[in-house]
Amino acid sequence: MPFAAGPAHVRASDRVRHARALPGGEGAVDHVIVGTRGVFLLDSENWDRRLSVYTKLDRLYHGRFSKNECLEEVRKKSRAVQRVITDELQRKVAVRAGLVVYGPTLPWNIHRIGGVDVIGGFNVRRWLRRQETDGLTEADVERTISALQRALPPRYQEQER
Repeated sequence: MPFAAGPAHVRASDRVRHARALPGGEGAVDHVIVGTRGVFLLDSENWDRRLSVYTKLDRLYHGRFSKNECLEEVRKKSRAVQRVITDELQRKVAVRAGLVVYGPTLPWNIHRIGGVDVIGGFNVRRWLRRQETDGLTEADVERTISALQRALPPRYQEQER
């Protein structure tokens, strides 16, 4: 997907992993960002820019098409990643989920629907900066990344940073 977590999106101390396979063949995570602010899971979607995006009664629509299955998929991935980290570190670490939408202009910058932040593609940096710190130390970040690398292998050949 089009998200590129480069210097414009993340802090130098953040660790980013792209395209990680979930255990048991449950799909893949597009992007996981781990830093002192916490753990963030981002799924990217490229939608038709000609159709509007709106919410109605806590449901997400793209044109006349419901996109709640995208939200549910992101929630499931977030819970799976949280389970992996919790099992590996033997302590609960919250995973903040986001759905990054490219293509259409969203009528909001960032909107939370059912526990998932829906973010316009050009607002990822703003979203990350506004997250409250989870109080992870550098050692916690390194242990979390190690746990993710063991439990969530790369889905494709990639270069780690």
